[in-house]
Amino acid sequence: MRAPVNNFKCALYPLGDVTQWYGENPALYAPLGMAGHNGIDIVRPWGEHMFACADATVAMTKVADDGYGQEIRLLEDCGGGLYREWTYGHMSFIAVKAGQKLLEGQYVGNIGNTGFVVSGSTPYWKTNPYKGTHVHFQVRNLKQSDKGWDYYGLPLKVEALNYDNGYKGAVDPVPLLGGRADLFPRSLGLGMSGEDVSRLQVQLVIRGFLETTDFGYFGPKTWMAVRRFQSAYLLPVTGYFGSMSRAKLAELMKPK
Repeated sequence: MRAPVNNFKCALYPLGDVTQWYGENPALYAPLGMAGHNGIDIVRPWGEHMFACADATVAMTKVADDGYGQEIRLLEDCGGGLYREWTYGHMSFIAVKAGQKLLEGQYVGNIGNTGFVVSGSTPYWKTNPYKGTHVHFQVRNLKQSDKGWDYYGLPLKVEALNYDNGYKGAVDPVPLLGGRADLFPRSLGLGMSGEDVSRLQVQLVIRGFLETTDFGYFGPKTWMAVRRFQSAYLLPVTGYFGSMSRAKLAELMKPK
């Protein structure tokens, strides 16, 4: 599996290519019925080429004035009736057609800023240097199901796994792209706040240890959730997210 752009660096801009992580900015996405951002935003200059992240079928191409603008969805067959759906949003040019079979690394189109895109610095993310140009990159796990929905004209009915996870079934694509070296750069405890606290909370929610839509602050609920996580993985039960807990969660987040 590869990233949708060449020479992708999985770190926050300007050290890397990401301007918004999965699970960030819950207040922005709450009106859409989500617990936070349901993908990652990868920033590159307008018109840069993008590529298929895996062997896949083009399930859908779409052109709209709102939402993801020019968008494609690729369906990767994982075997056993399981699939991954990869979404590329805000494209400036689509080079593939629905139903087309793709190989990993095949050119699919160009990065852009179509649809609903905000440029410049906002309360939710750092400044985008290319006037809002980016790709919204998203992944969902699907399974074949006679009770599911017809999948974009393909001879297939599917349903999204964990659709009620707060992200309409979308999961963090970062582990599938090889993960980050700076996921948890410090130990975390009561009273602390920041992006890494939000990231920890998202993982605790996904894994069933925490129920919250209030991210970014390490309060008593997060402390209890960390204790549950530590107990489940036979770690010292302290509620403090220290080196042993950081290493364990980073291990769990690596691609399988």
